[in-house]
Amino acid sequence: MKVTVHSPGVQTLCTEVQEQKYQTGLEKSQPSLLDGISVSLLKQSPQMADSHRLAGLLVAMITLNCLCGGLPITEEPLLLTPYIEAGNLPAAVKACKVVDPCNDSNPKEDCGATIPESCAGFLTVNKALGNNLFFWYFPSQAQEFAPLLLWLNGGPGISSMKGLLWDNGPLQPRSFGHDISGKFEARNGSWLGPFSLLYIDNPVFTGYSYSSSGPRTTQEEYGDDLYEFLQQFYKLFPHLLSIDLYIGGVSYAGKYVPVLAHKVHTSLQKNQTDIPLRGIYLGGPLFAPEEMFPENFEYLYNVGAISGYDRVTGQMQTQIIVNKYLAGEMDPADAIRKIMPLIFKFKIPSYDNYVSGKDFDSATLEAIMMSKRIRRALHVGNLDYSSVNGKLFSQFLSDIMSSTKDKLGDLLNAGSYKVLIFSGDSDVIVSVAMVEAALLATPWSGRDDYRNSSRTMWYGQPTSGEKNGTLYGYYSHTGKLCRVVVRGAGHSTAHDQLARTREMMVQFVQNGCVGEKK
Repeated sequence: MKVTVHSPGVQTLCTEVQEQKYQTGLEKSQPSLLDGISVSLLKQSPQMADSHRLAGLLVAMITLNCLCGGLPITEEPLLLTPYIEAGNLPAAVKACKVVDPCNDSNPKEDCGATIPESCAGFLTVNKALGNNLFFWYFPSQAQEFAPLLLWLNGGPGISSMKGLLWDNGPLQPRSFGHDISGKFEARNGSWLGPFSLLYIDNPVFTGYSYSSSGPRTTQEEYGDDLYEFLQQFYKLFPHLLSIDLYIGGVSYAGKYVPVLAHKVHTSLQKNQTDIPLRGIYLGGPLFAPEEMFPENFEYLYNVGAISGYDRVTGQMQTQIIVNKYLAGEMDPADAIRKIMPLIFKFKIPSYDNYVSGKDFDSATLEAIMMSKRIRRALHVGNLDYSSVNGKLFSQFLSDIMSSTKDKLGDLLNAGSYKVLIFSGDSDVIVSVAMVEAALLATPWSGRDDYRNSSRTMWYGQPTSGEKNGTLYGYYSHTGKLCRVVVRGAGHSTAHDQLARTREMMVQFVQNGCVGEKK
C-alpha cells in the first residue's frame, strides 16, 4: 500500500476533520465531509456574488482533500514521527487520541464497552527502510505515577494485541471461543490501573506494523527498531521519563526483551539516554534454545503423555542436532527444520495448556482488530492486520536458534534491574523444565545460588476462615532474579490466571518478588 506522509500541520487538520466524521457516524463508504462541503458550496454558488472567493475556497478544499489522502480520509495510517520531528507534540498527542466511534447513547448500537482513554498510532523507526511500528498505549487512570509496562508478544509474528485482548489488557472478546463477531467488552481485573500499559506490534509485518522493505529478523535489526521506538515514544510523552519502566512479554519475547533492555542498559551506561528502565519481566520465555529444546520432552513424560522411550529418543535426537549446530556443522535454519517435527509430533490436547486443552483463537482477535470500529479508533487506515504471521515465522528460522542468555546475564549482573521470569505449570511449548535449563546456563554471578535455592509456596490473601489463602504458585528469589511458577496456567499465563498474574506483577514491582514485603 502506498502511504503518504503528511506535514504535521496538515495532518492535524485532517485529523480534526476525521474526528468530526467519526462523531457524525458517517461510514467509510460514504463521501467525506470535505465532499459534502464542496457540494454545499456549489449549490450556493449562484447566490455568491464574489466568484473569486468561490474559486479560492474550492482550490483550498481540493488541495486539503488531496493532502488528506483523497477519498476517504481514513485510507492512511497515522504516522506520528513527522509531528515529533517538527516539535509539534501537542498536535501529536491530540492526533493519536483514540476516539471510540461507537456511542452507547445510540440505542441502535451495541457497543459492549467503551474503549478506555488511550493513544494509538505509528512511529517510523527506520526511514530508509520504511519501517513503522504500531502501538496502543493505555495510561493508568487510577494512579498518577503508575509504572509503565511495555508488552511484547512472541511468535515470532504474533501481534501484541493478543496480549491486550487475550491476556491482560482492559478489553477482551465477548467470547473466548471461535467468535468472529468483532465484539468486545471490558475486562475486570486487568493489569491496567496499578500500571500503565504499552503494547507494540513487533517486528514489522506483525499485527498492524508494516514496512516498505523486508522483515527485521536478527537481534540487531529488531533491537534497533525497538530502541528507536522507545526514543521517539519518550519524546512524545516526556512526562513518562519520571515513571518507572518495565520491559516484558511472553514466549519469543525472550529474544526481544533482553535485546531491547540490553540496548537501553548500554546507552544508560554511556549517558546516551534517560529511559527510566527499572526491570524486565518474561513469561514462558524462549531465550536459550540450545539448552531448552532438548528439555521439551520432560514435561510430557512427567504427566504421562509420552513414554520413557519417546522421552529419551526425543532428547537424544534433539541434542545431536543442537550439537551439530553449535559445532558449525549445521545451518541454524536447518537445525530448526529438523527439531520442530521432533517436538510437535505428539498428540496432546494443547501445547499452550495441557490441562485445559484450550488454545488461542487467532480468528477472534482478527475479527476485533479488523472491525470498522477498531480501525477507525486506532487510526490504522486500510492497512492489513495479521494476528499470526506464519510467513514471518518461516523467515525467522535462523534467529530462533540464537540465544539472549548472555544479555540476560549482563542485566542480572548489573544489579540495577529487577528481573521476573514466570511460567505456567501447564505450559508445554516452553515448559518449566525448559526455562530451568536455560536459567542454569545463563552466565551471571548468582547462578550457583539459584541452582542451590529452594522454592517457597506463594499464597493469595486468605479469605474468612482460611489460614493461608489460595495457593497461587511457587517462587524463589535470588539476588535480582524473581522466579515464579504460576499454578493452574499454561503458556498464556495471564489469560489463564489473570488475578494471580496481576498480583504477581504488583508484588514484583513493589518488592522485587512475590510473597515478600518491604
